Amino acid sequence: MTRWFFFHRAISSGILGLFLLLSGCLRLETPHPPKTAYLLSAQRNAPITESLSHRILQIDPFESAPCCLGRSFVYRRGEQIWLNDYYHEFFTAPPAMLTEISRLWMQKSGLFGQVAATGYPPPSHLLRGRIVNLYGDYRPGKPPAAVLQLEFSFWDLQAGAPRDPLHRSYHRRLVLEDRQPETLVKAWSEALVEILGELETTLKNRFAAAGTNRVFSGTP
Repeated sequence: MTRWFFFHRAISSGILGLFLLLSGCLRLETPHPPKTAYLLSAQRNAPITESLSHRILQIDPFESAPCCLGRSFVYRRGEQIWLNDYYHEFFTAPPAMLTEISRLWMQKSGLFGQVAATGYPPPSHLLRGRIVNLYGDYRPGKPPAAVLQLEFSFWDLQAGAPRDPLHRSYHRRLVLEDRQPETLVKAWSEALVEILGELETTLKNRFAAAGTNRVFSGTP
């Protein structure tokens, strides 16, 4: 009986010691940081001019390269090394976010009387966008940078079928002061402002070159 008693005590003490050891190890671990979500923004600095144009622009949902479909931030750590940041992400998926930002920008540009996301009312022009690159470049030996590359296609639909397509690719690489996620988001937003401003200028020059400040009247 005595031998069994001491054997039982030894096992109990061992289990208790193991439990305390594991508890101590767990307490020594660094707690995981909370996940944080961000939104890009593109504030158009030029005055908002009330449009006198009857042009109706339809903006289709943006497409995206596979690397930019997800919400997690993407970092380039080497020539062939890419990482997803689980703890820092976009509040909404980049294609949907950039579609809405572009819609608001074009509405404020004054180039179009209406900017819609559907086929009603019937559009006079069509704009499609595609995200090619959207990442933080943290490769060794290079200054950290925010990279954004967008492609746009623009069609005139006034003849009943798409004509005179315009295709442009815009690329920005902005050097970062540090590697904080907030700094990266700010730089992406600045790059987006530059790209949308350049796209607006391209479309404005296109309309002027055509002559012709012609507006959409509802008939070809």
